[in-house]
Amino acid sequence: RNNKQTRMRLAVCLSGYADVIALPAYQRHLLAAFMPLRSDASVTFELLLHLDGTLLHESEKHLLLKASQTLDAAELKVYNSTPTRPNPVPGRVMCRPDQLSKKVACDCLTVGYIQNVKLRGCLASIKAREAAMSAPFDLVVRMRSDIEFGFSVPAAAQWARLREGIVWAGMVEPRSLLGLEEVGLIDDQFAVLPRAIAAAYLSGPADDIEACVPAQPNRTEQGWCPGRWHWAECRFLRALRQRALSLPGPLLVAQFPALRNASMLTCGERRRGSAAGCLTTGARRRSEGNTMRLRHVRA
Repeated sequence: RNNKQTRMRLAVCLSGYADVIALPAYQRHLLAAFMPLRSDASVTFELLLHLDGTLLHESEKHLLLKASQTLDAAELKVYNSTPTRPNPVPGRVMCRPDQLSKKVACDCLTVGYIQNVKLRGCLASIKAREAAMSAPFDLVVRMRSDIEFGFSVPAAAQWARLREGIVWAGMVEPRSLLGLEEVGLIDDQFAVLPRAIAAAYLSGPADDIEACVPAQPNRTEQGWCPGRWHWAECRFLRALRQRALSLPGPLLVAQFPALRNASMLTCGERRRGSAAGCLTTGARRRSEGNTMRLRHVRA
């Protein structure tokens, strides 16, 4: 994009399970991955940690504060009692995730709500930070805590050239419709968001679930996330499509190319109130990289 500003402002919204953040190896990877931006005097870089602490043992919680200091995070918010479902919508039956596989009749999807509440909280933090510095962020990076980078992100000069109006996602799955290539699904693991789009992405999924996402897509939504309407990832594409008219210019989605060198981490069984998960078993790489080619497709 054509950015005449001499200073780039970037917020990284990191959410997910808290235990992996406490691992020194993860901290080293994260610091190294964002070093090109953190070390650039022309960049305002702020890391916002919004983490699920419901499964952490009390004896482990001090490790999060230490981790946030090591990562030089601008904010650490731990959610110890995040609701798993929104308040019931009058006259509607809210679907539990386990009901979907059992084909129990229900009206409104709730899967993904616990994760999306944290993202909406991160948007509130972004707005507060912007008010404090009397300037908006240019870009917002959304990433989950179970992503391990095997690369350093591009230098600030490269970020400044990103085209406006595009959601740069970790994975984009296209579909063909009448000879045109459209987005069928975007993942929820990573996204680079122009500030004008960030609100729809970060707040839209939780807002939509609270208002009722229909258990079956309506006629307009039939082509969105084909075969995966119930997936939590689909809430992001729906939120962006629902708000497309209020976004600046046509909504486009592309795959962030450097994510081909990232891995997903998985830990041992997590149990509420017990020392388990990454802190006792360590983290394993569940998948190595992402081989999908870069695509620019209309959402």
